[in-house]
Amino acid sequence: MIVINDKKDCCGCCACINVCPVQAVTMFKDNEGFEYPAVDAGKCINCEKCQKVCPIGNSNNISCTEIPKSYAAINKDEKIRKKSSSGGIFTLLAENIISENGIVYGVAMSEDCRKAEYIAVNEIYKLNRLRGSKYLQCSAGNVYLKVQEDLQNNKKVLFTGTPCQVEALLSFLGKEYEQLICMDFICHGTPSPMIWEKYVDFHENESSIIKEVSFRNKNFGWKNYAINLKFADGKVYNKAHFIDSFMKAFLNNSALRPSCYKCAFKKLSRTSDITVADFWGINKVMPEMDDNNGTSLVILHSRKGIKIFEKLKDKMLYAETVLEDALKYNPAMRKSAEPNANRQHFFDNLDKLDFDILVSKYAKPKFKIKRIIKRLLYSVIKNH
Repeated sequence: MIVINDKKDCCGCCACINVCPVQAVTMFKDNEGFEYPAVDAGKCINCEKCQKVCPIGNSNNISCTEIPKSYAAINKDEKIRKKSSSGGIFTLLAENIISENGIVYGVAMSEDCRKAEYIAVNEIYKLNRLRGSKYLQCSAGNVYLKVQEDLQNNKKVLFTGTPCQVEALLSFLGKEYEQLICMDFICHGTPSPMIWEKYVDFHENESSIIKEVSFRNKNFGWKNYAINLKFADGKVYNKAHFIDSFMKAFLNNSALRPSCYKCAFKKLSRTSDITVADFWGINKVMPEMDDNNGTSLVILHSRKGIKIFEKLKDKMLYAETVLEDALKYNPAMRKSAEPNANRQHFFDNLDKLDFDILVSKYAKPKFKIKRIIKRLLYSVIKNH
């Protein structure tokens, strides 16, 4: 029987509810809005499958290459790149799988824009729902069982998710499927869905119902990406990530899941076939690949990952890079987020303060003043 004694030891991946043969495990939300497993002792048959499938503390033996290959990559289709968080590489992979009668699993926003949810897509025109980042934790539900069923029916599958969700899927499956491609990303951490709902309430109370959301709008450029909300009354909200209240709470580590501060999946050698990310630092590592419209960092871990990337090269602009050079500016590949000193105050006051006031008071960046002084000093030295 799975028991969570320390919340840092549960990433909320839902592998335990998928593997339970008698549906004795369910997920409940705690007072911070994060899901954790609970076991019905009356139903439990003590098979211990829920404990054995947990990806935290149970290493996965799926093989990967010793030294991953890494590339800077850009989708040649500028319309797709514009709608993507970075270089638009996910769309190329997804289109390839669908063209071969396969299925793509990924995260979409619900119709009311209040939660992120897993959906399966087998038509290219529906990929727009999966395109772009969603900065809140998505409950996996029974998605691993659905993936398993598709694989057993010899369907090709592209599964995309956080590193913990990919490891959870592979642990649940228990064996390698040749027709399965797993893609994760360099993850900063997953904010509470409850925080997002509070943010939505705050904006809808000031305007009308939100009909569409983009967490990575590029109207100000890729590096100064913005959150974009479209309302039923026609109004549009578009604020840069360093100004918007939700993005500040996310990026300043006030609203992340406890396990994200001690992430077991921050590592170079991964069980996914492909890791994708924004190629932050591309202007320093490979400036010829930087036009501020989005460049992807693509890391290939397996034979399958290398094979599909080679197959799609004619549809991208790409250049191989030294992985360590790229990771200088992408430390989240191996390093967990540090909790904001005011994190507990942030959650304790969630129902007491207006959202913007809450963020301004308890979601301040660490050493903000020191960073500003450092930049000013650097500017002075550089100009002399």
